[in-house]
Amino acid sequence: MALMSVLLIFVHDLFTQINYFNIKHIDIKGLYYLSEEDIMKQAGIAKGNNILGINLNLVRKKLLVHPWIEKVQVSRKFPDGIMIDITEYQPEAIAKIRDKQYLLSRKGVIFKSLADPDPTNLPIVTGLSYSDIPVANLSASAQFEAVRKVLKMGRSSMALIPANKIQEIQMDSELGLTLKVIEPSLLIQIGYEYYPEKYQNLRRVLEYFKKENEQIQVSEIDLSDLNQIVVTPAISKKSHQS
Repeated sequence: MALMSVLLIFVHDLFTQINYFNIKHIDIKGLYYLSEEDIMKQAGIAKGNNILGINLNLVRKKLLVHPWIEKVQVSRKFPDGIMIDITEYQPEAIAKIRDKQYLLSRKGVIFKSLADPDPTNLPIVTGLSYSDIPVANLSASAQFEAVRKVLKMGRSSMALIPANKIQEIQMDSELGLTLKVIEPSLLIQIGYEYYPEKYQNLRRVLEYFKKENEQIQVSEIDLSDLNQIVVTPAISKKSHQS
């Protein structure tokens, strides 16, 4: 038994020191926000390392520590390669809670604090508190889920209000959601629930003003009540001065 152990150690040392198994290729897939340099630095591997001397599970754990990485698979490609398949978080919005800003993923995960060079051309969510965020076995609040529903609706290529046209999603625990939209520039109050139906009401309102009253500019549309629509015209500088 002792002889066998010594032999196994000898074989292991022999193979981990043979240049034939030194890394010549590191194949990294799934990168969008991160670079290959970021991954290799985080993983602690480099070309020239012996692939048999690398602890794949340890490399995986190191990579999962990085805030941008949601999932990762690491494998050897004999005789001289390492394959790393990365799944990055997909940022969908910036959640502003108190005086801090965080990136919110499509799956509803706040995965990192906002910092350079993170993307900033995302809808900003205001009005949430830390208690609204799902943690461990605690469910998300109704306010948090309302925000996610609107963001999800904005992903569709046929969305009436695409996510990239939403500048801000304002949450009020009493009144629900208000959207600050870029194109067309206006505030849209949608409250809680029945969002698909309220979007249909919004579509009708926008089509009406486009066809019948092009001269009237709208500043706010209140769709909070599914059975009632309140439209606030914009006050032009000319009319205000007069």
